[in-house]
Amino acid sequence: MNSRKDPLAKIRHLLTGPPVDLRKIARELGINIWESKSLPENIAGKLTTDPQKAGTSGFAIIVRREDRLARKNFTIAHEIAHFLVHSHLLADGEIADRAEPGRKELYRSNLSTSMEGRANIIAADILMPWSLFAPLINEGKSNLEALFQVSRAMVDIRLASPVVRRLKRGVQISPELEAHFKTIVEKWNKDTRHTSSLTKMITHPTYTRIIEIGPKVLPLLFRELNERPNHWLVALNAITREDPAPAGSTFGEAMQAWLAWGRDRGYLK
Repeated sequence: MNSRKDPLAKIRHLLTGPPVDLRKIARELGINIWESKSLPENIAGKLTTDPQKAGTSGFAIIVRREDRLARKNFTIAHEIAHFLVHSHLLADGEIADRAEPGRKELYRSNLSTSMEGRANIIAADILMPWSLFAPLINEGKSNLEALFQVSRAMVDIRLASPVVRRLKRGVQISPELEAHFKTIVEKWNKDTRHTSSLTKMITHPTYTRIIEIGPKVLPLLFRELNERPNHWLVALNAITREDPAPAGSTFGEAMQAWLAWGRDRGYLK
């Protein structure tokens, strides 16, 4: 079903708490975590293939022992994010800051802004998953810091997210978009009513037209899925580039996982 790979698919079942247990996630991924007194102040941590420190995955994360807990947590989550999406590049030496026989290291000086930005986003989703954060958005910032064991800066960034604005204010849907969506869905239902082929359903021109509308159609898509369950999961996956459904889920289980994802992000009441 996945047209886009969800970077958190392997660990989504471990995003519980708060706080999220980062060391449990690392163990699940086969990553050893070490604390070091020798890292300079300008390097909070690194991802390494050092065989003397690596876990079963062939990787280890090293963090500065002197850093505060919130800083260490962000560093660990950030390096886990790099492992999830960039480990193959580091193993090949393409993004290594330091490369020696049998050991390659990444400590962020050699990455593009987009790669670092993606790692930051994934790190925030690991430390403060919306399933845990959404019910607590009206808590005080100090309480959120303590609950999730993160910095005030991370809490501020999370609270400034469009997701929080949707959760607090709801979503605004234009009548024109709603009418357009209804017309497309009706035609899709009519044209695919007698087919049992999922491939034909999701490649139908009206289905792809919904995907092409992009993120602004998500509230309508989640409402449609909730009220009239049908094969909209591929469209959701294509638009959001995520897949919250655990591997091996039935359609019903996957649908419920998606509806929970939509509620957590303010797309569905």
